[in-house]
Amino acid sequence: MGSSLIWVKANKPIDAKTASGERVFHPGEVFQVNPIKARPLIEHNVLQEVTPSDDLMVKDFKKKNIAVRIRSEVLREDIWLVSNESFREYLKAEGLVCYLPKEILYMTNLSPKGIRALHIIKKEFGGHTKIFQ
Repeated sequence: MGSSLIWVKANKPIDAKTASGERVFHPGEVFQVNPIKARPLIEHNVLQEVTPSDDLMVKDFKKKNIAVRIRSEVLREDIWLVSNESFREYLKAEGLVCYLPKEILYMTNLSPKGIRALHIIKKEFGGHTKIFQ
């Protein structure tokens, strides 16, 4: 996305038209948007302007109640990285597949085939990944 866009975080669910069609941005989701279109939503506390450097620092991620939608090229679909258990349960109830940071770190040790297999199981049966070593 171009430099004329700003980063925002949804404070409330918001229906929006995007280049890929209509979709809902969920509370806590961070994305880029045209600042002119965002201003009225920021003024009404639907969106909050953020900067990735101070809102998405890895060391602070677990402390925040946020989720980040990530496009996985290996899975060919979107997944959600969530900061904590409670937020994962909220998004899971919405039918979304969510991962905690420790699950993503574990998956870095898997082959693409292994990542896809784990994701299919998680998607079909819900739950979360237990890591035993």
